[in-house]
Amino acid sequence: MPAPQQNHFPLLTDFTAALTSSAYAKWQQLVDDYAHRAELAGECRRLADLAFTGRDAAARAHLHEVLAVVYAHEFSQSAARNPDQDSQPVLCDVTSILENAMLEHEFGQIPEELLSGYPTGEKEYVRWLKALIQDHPASTHPMYAEHLPTVATAEDIRFLLAQETSLDPRFDDILAVMQLGATGAEKMEIAANYWDEMGNGEFADVHTTLFSQCLTSIGVDQDYVEQNLLPIAKECGNISAGLALSRRHYLRAIGYYGVTEFLAPAASASWSPRGTASGSRRRARSTTTSTSTSTPTTRPAGTRTSSGRSSSAIPPLAARSPSAPLCGSTPPPSTSTGSSRCA
Repeated sequence: MPAPQQNHFPLLTDFTAALTSSAYAKWQQLVDDYAHRAELAGECRRLADLAFTGRDAAARAHLHEVLAVVYAHEFSQSAARNPDQDSQPVLCDVTSILENAMLEHEFGQIPEELLSGYPTGEKEYVRWLKALIQDHPASTHPMYAEHLPTVATAEDIRFLLAQETSLDPRFDDILAVMQLGATGAEKMEIAANYWDEMGNGEFADVHTTLFSQCLTSIGVDQDYVEQNLLPIAKECGNISAGLALSRRHYLRAIGYYGVTEFLAPAASASWSPRGTASGSRRRARSTTTSTSTSTPTTRPAGTRTSSGRSSSAIPPLAARSPSAPLCGSTPPPSTSTGSSRCA
């Protein structure tokens, strides 16, 4: 039986069903039906308004469920199985409305004063950024500083790695996409990080392969993920995908992933998932933002062997465009919504 929230958005429900069906053959009919597309766009706007203006938790969950389906499709070879069915016009109708609403909400959580007063020199900017990150509660997150190294159980590790599945399995593709249009030193840094993700040419060392082995070794399968994935993890995965796939958010994406790299060494120093196939070889990608300065929450923590290379793309960007702050690069502020602030 469909969830109650889905009953209010029948066209969106049909859209996600079509997107996940390998047998659906009516995309061209939908593309040419502008009245239907207008109604679908109307549902998207209504859902976004309920989710963020109306602060409706069920609507927000439904919006992120739709975006999760969209991004899963975009990071797959699904479209190649039906080369004569062009879903992109309808896909863009939906994505542009829901993604913009999601990101605008996230950006709106960041006080403007955090994005001003930064130094414009390359080295000075990096020092300022690192200090800003280190002052954020996420840099000494209790999950890594206290719980994992002292009292965490195997089930805690299983649960943590399940949250990571919203990002880690597609991280190499994200780095590949982010290289589009990049040039010079910043492209070389992203490419170096990508090559590291690809195991430096060794399939057995490809990080997505290692992560898959890690999940298998600790008993995390798709059923476990579906039963235990937190809404906050799904939101983080969607924000990560949205920033990477949208070229206009390139600077924000560099800042966003740079922050996770700056945070990772402190997190990895405190734990390694003992008993997993590859945990000792791979380190935590990031800790999380907090929903208040006193009670921080967790964002999925990845595990990679790279040593902060994506953060090294920030200096050449700062030198090239000192007047354009990496808007996504500051640790997000405290909020009261209880969700991860990935912007």
